[in-house]
Amino acid sequence: MQADDLADNGRRLIEKLAEAGQLKVGFLIRVLLEGRLELFELGLAKLLDLDYSRVQHLLYESGPRPVAMACRAIGIDRCVFPTIYKLSRQRRCLDARLQPGDRLEIDDVFAAFSKRDASDWLRAC
Repeated sequence: MQADDLADNGRRLIEKLAEAGQLKVGFLIRVLLEGRLELFELGLAKLLDLDYSRVQHLLYESGPRPVAMACRAIGIDRCVFPTIYKLSRQRRCLDARLQPGDRLEIDDVFAAFSKRDASDWLRAC
């Protein structure tokens, strides 16, 4: 199967899950753990109601704060964040290390932002 066909299949699956009310955080975590990065990205975009390209930018080009905001916005717990950050970046061959300052900033996101506030922040930036 070609890459375009796989992408189309992934989009259809995400749409069907969303329409059935079955697109949940647990699904995103599972597909990420399975190495199905595109499904994770597509599902995250759907849950955040953001464009796929915007989600890719937030995940890979903006550091850990936007990833923490995305996790907070869809209800991913703080203790799961390091796994999400590490696996998504490693699958793209990017540095997944968090610096001490990053950890403080991430803690602040989960402590100070409601799900709604995090979602609004993502739309505004």
